[in-house]
Amino acid sequence: MGQYTLIFMDFSMPDQDGIETSLQIFELFKSHGIDSNHEKWPYICCLSAYTDPAFVERAKNVGIQNYLF
Repeated sequence: MGQYTLIFMDFSMPDQDGIETSLQIFELFKSHGIDSNHEKWPYICCLSAYTDPAFVERAKNVGIQNYLF
């Protein structure tokens, strides 16, 4: 499994949104037993044109560390 330190994630993508994709990334790290403290997990920054605070809150609630619009 490659080591990524930073991922830029778009909120709105075809097939699934950035929230779902980020959750899958976090689950992948968990399933491989990689650092339960999240220290070795990638830093995910969500990029979006959505400025509604509910989108920002949703992103942060799943573990996305930053949200840029």
